[in-house]
Amino acid sequence: MQSSSIIRRWICGSLLITVLVILAAEVMFLYTDYRELYGSVQRAAESRFSTIAGRLQATGTAGDANETSESRGQALRRTVEQFDEKDKFEFMLLDAQGVILATSSGTMTRDLTSGTDFLLAQTSAGGKGHDIFTTPQGERVMAVTELVPYAAGNVAAMRLVTSLTLVDRQWWNMCTAAAGLGALVLVFTIWSGLFFVRSIVRPLGEIEATATKIAKGDLQVRLPDNRYNDEVGRLCTTINQMAEDLAETERLKNEFISSVSHELRTPLTSIKGWVETIGNIDDPADKNYQRGLSVIGTETDRLYTMVEELAPDGYLVAESITFKVMQMNDNLVVFIWQDGGWQKSTEGYLAMYDERTDTPVPLMKTFPQTGSIL
Repeated sequence: MQSSSIIRRWICGSLLITVLVILAAEVMFLYTDYRELYGSVQRAAESRFSTIAGRLQATGTAGDANETSESRGQALRRTVEQFDEKDKFEFMLLDAQGVILATSSGTMTRDLTSGTDFLLAQTSAGGKGHDIFTTPQGERVMAVTELVPYAAGNVAAMRLVTSLTLVDRQWWNMCTAAAGLGALVLVFTIWSGLFFVRSIVRPLGEIEATATKIAKGDLQVRLPDNRYNDEVGRLCTTINQMAEDLAETERLKNEFISSVSHELRTPLTSIKGWVETIGNIDDPADKNYQRGLSVIGTETDRLYTMVEELAPDGYLVAESITFKVMQMNDNLVVFIWQDGGWQKSTEGYLAMYDERTDTPVPLMKTFPQTGSIL
């Protein structure tokens, strides 16, 4: 029960925090990697636009504006026809409505016209836009569009479209590696945590079992206090010392009880014998009758003295009393020495009073005709 409780608290505490930290770290890592991977594709397309725009700036500057515009348009078409990275990009020229004017592949397919990159380029301050979408064939592609910075006939924008198959594969490989690494870290955390928790729970279980045995009276059981050189070891040493002290106390108590029993048995035996003797004597003036009463009184005083010595200080305070037992009308009657004379006990019993509660503590009950003292 204790073991499961500690492990449960560890799972709800440290392990849960560890899982959340691992998840947060993986999310941050994958988000950064995602932006880097797909951002590199976008930056590659934009760098090619910059190169083309630099060449376009020097085209047709000697003629008038219309000739220059047409010359730039023709130069862009030649660039599309001579584009040498057809295995990586599809190069397109778009008019002001986003209609495809020319492509590097020579096909005017509409499969690549989806996406909002052209609209984003028209509305952005830098004249650039990009979008990721899926073609009707199920292929994920990225389209990057940049408005032509100079008049180039009816050409309004340049567009590069590239497949994301390899990038997606690299991204998923990165996700798989991150998930595997996170699982490995989590497994190691669980294993090391359980090892640490059990290294504490196991000795605590031994301590609990030993303490239970001690509580049930087995004072000979001990804990191995030399196995742990830490707080657990010191706790084991303390419990062992406690068990030794309890065993010593139990031994002294038994010796005390044995000694007291022996000391009490002698006067009680004497009193019992004389009471039986007196009970068989009808004449109070008999010598043995008077001797028996004297012995009973002496032994009673002795018992009282012993009880006084055994009683803890301040626990029970009793006044010293002197009493004698006499036979009257075939009955034993108790007389108490009080106010300078013998007074017959009207209640038929002797009692001590507890001063804390002012209640009587019975010492002797009514004496029956047999003369035995209860």
